[in-house]
Amino acid sequence: MFILNEHGDREIVKASAHGLGFLYPPFEDRERKHKEHQWIWDAWEYILALELEGPAAARARRKPYFDLPAMMQIAITTPALLARFKAQTGFRPLNFMLAVQLMAEISNGPQSTLCLVTAFTKDRSAWKTAIYRDIATGDEYTLYDEDSPNGPCQIDAMCYGGIIEQHRFHPEPKFCGSDGQPCGRNTRGLLQRRHVQIGRKIPIRKESNRRWEGGNDPSICKFMTWSNPIPPQQSTFAWKIAASIQLTLSLRFS
Repeated sequence: MFILNEHGDREIVKASAHGLGFLYPPFEDRERKHKEHQWIWDAWEYILALELEGPAAARARRKPYFDLPAMMQIAITTPALLARFKAQTGFRPLNFMLAVQLMAEISNGPQSTLCLVTAFTKDRSAWKTAIYRDIATGDEYTLYDEDSPNGPCQIDAMCYGGIIEQHRFHPEPKFCGSDGQPCGRNTRGLLQRRHVQIGRKIPIRKESNRRWEGGNDPSICKFMTWSNPIPPQQSTFAWKIAASIQLTLSLRFS
């Protein structure tokens, strides 16, 4: 992952985006020196400094964007999802939106089922003050504001720095530790491949669920259903349209 050069300084050889690349970059990397976005390299510089040199060295490597709310870019790819936003501007078919990563998602709290999205914007300074809407209910929320902590419908969001802090404890499920046990939060040392035991074989067709490979399909966040029943006289026509759209999308992205 890294080497020490002739001066004794650490140089990262490969900055893996695995487990981090699903997030929208917190700044524009116009020079693009590496295949991965520069923020991925910043993340590993911080993690290595924290693990090998201590908190003081890691603090020196913190970036201003570490305090930005962590965002995931997803696309409006289904009629059901578009219907949720018909009363708002900025949401169109096949356009993108941003889903904020919530603290409740890792705590199994009462708000852990929320999926809050806002209109897509590259203006990172607008993320903290944006209005977010829950995909399932349509309820509106704002992010917690220290200057106005008693505001209505405020919710805590994960920041990029928090995601990076947690990433160093992220277990690798495909590997076992040096003791032969599956990787956990505190696994250390040389990893070894985890053996797979085949049980029951279940044949699947080409149309199996492969949405995770796309990375920006909103249905990976929450199962979507039609918000209102379709009148009987419109049901056949409406579902033909929906099926046509879904078929077009599947052909386009397959």
